[in-house]
Amino acid sequence: MVFTLTLDLKTIYCSPSVLQQRGYTAEEVLELDVLSSISPETRHVVTTTLEQAFKDMEAGIDRVYPLEYEISHKNGHYVWIETRVTIVHGSDGNDACLLGVSRDITERKRAEQANRELETQIRHIQRIESVGQLAGGIAHDFNNILVAIMGYTELSLNSELNEEVRQNLQGVMSSALRASKLTGQLLAFSRRQMFNLQSINLNELVLKLEGMLGRLIREDIDLTITTTNEDNYIDGDSGQLEQVIVNLVVNARDSMPDGGQLNIILDRVGPDDEFIHQQSDHLDVNYSRLVVRDYGIGIPTDKIELLFEPFFTTKLEGTGTGLGLSVVYGIVTQHRGYVTAYQREDGTDFVVYLPEATERVQASPHPKSRVLSHRGTETILIVEDDEPVRAVVSRMLEGAGYHLLLAKDGLDALRLFDQHRKDIGLILMDVVMPKMNGKDVMLKIRETDTTVPFLFSSGYFYDAQQSDFINEYDLELLKKPYKQEALLERVRRILDSGVEVSAAD
Repeated sequence: MVFTLTLDLKTIYCSPSVLQQRGYTAEEVLELDVLSSISPETRHVVTTTLEQAFKDMEAGIDRVYPLEYEISHKNGHYVWIETRVTIVHGSDGNDACLLGVSRDITERKRAEQANRELETQIRHIQRIESVGQLAGGIAHDFNNILVAIMGYTELSLNSELNEEVRQNLQGVMSSALRASKLTGQLLAFSRRQMFNLQSINLNELVLKLEGMLGRLIREDIDLTITTTNEDNYIDGDSGQLEQVIVNLVVNARDSMPDGGQLNIILDRVGPDDEFIHQQSDHLDVNYSRLVVRDYGIGIPTDKIELLFEPFFTTKLEGTGTGLGLSVVYGIVTQHRGYVTAYQREDGTDFVVYLPEATERVQASPHPKSRVLSHRGTETILIVEDDEPVRAVVSRMLEGAGYHLLLAKDGLDALRLFDQHRKDIGLILMDVVMPKMNGKDVMLKIRETDTTVPFLFSSGYFYDAQQSDFINEYDLELLKKPYKQEALLERVRRILDSGVEVSAAD
């Protein structure tokens, strides 16, 4: 595209390609004000470049000036232009004009913008992933500490104590239980927890929560729920998904201090949905979409990308932990879904996308046997690399009459099993250990003995390779940190029924 302008920016000539690119006729272009046709955001680029060109002309300097800017199309939108402009002098040396050669770079600019947005998303995901790994590691170590704190506290509470000491220990136990909830939130954010997956009708799940949600919000907030007209099945853990909904509703409630309307909207979208198309490589997957829409105070634009990071909050100090939305992020991501937030003029939309179920699979809980007593005399092999946990669990089981063998890692466990295999009635074993992990130890033992039951335990499940065998071998889950009664009840159930069970945090 070629054009010439007077030095006061009146159009003298433009090639037919200029008319085609901008949608104007030749007569219309001649009447247009050049500067006003340039977008306000890029106008300064043109004016600054021309000022320099005029200064150079007065100094007798001839140059070609490159610049990029947006210029209006007749239909109202802007197109990006890359131009090289120079000052051309007349034959008498007095008459001068601006000569420009341009090309349309709109598609290139869109690609650059898309790449910048993608890079920003990748950096954001990497930051959340790194924080998630840190949070999961902290929760893992802290859960082991809590096992020891709660175990020794409970053992002490079961002894003869004066009332003041008993009250003090009950305070310790109460605080430890609160801390265990915090580690649970960290594990949810870091996606290091086991889920009990089953087919869930999302419509029914949300409607079932309506009464509880009504009690969570204030009387000045009007809650409405809109479901899909047909069944809306996903594969998920109902308890964790309920936590997602509750966290989003509480967040919406807190954003409306003066009350207002709160909407929960359920619908279904395909892979051609704009957000899903940008996020997912699974172009044949349909999604259930859950929108929690508030009409509150909103979120500053520069804060939206930080919403799902742990311990970030827009609330006043002391009124929130900053974990609610990060827990939502962790749970949704572990369900192979997506969550995002959109700022509207009158509030905020939090949108959750969950892949629809391809098959209807119902959970099949293990049948529970009748427990006659939590005590026993069997021999239990404890395999635990954390010494304080190993010590307190030993105290718990010894106090109930069991005989114990203690191993500090997987190789030590194999050695003890070879020596005492006829005596061992149960193996209580950590999942992740140095030298040899729990799964490999179990498989090695099963090469020679398929009858001994296992009870697995872990601070958290690190990845699919280390945790999928829990579902693969149809093992139950007892979460750390646990109380003595829960441990003894589960051990007794396994020994009485012969059903293999796993315990994990």
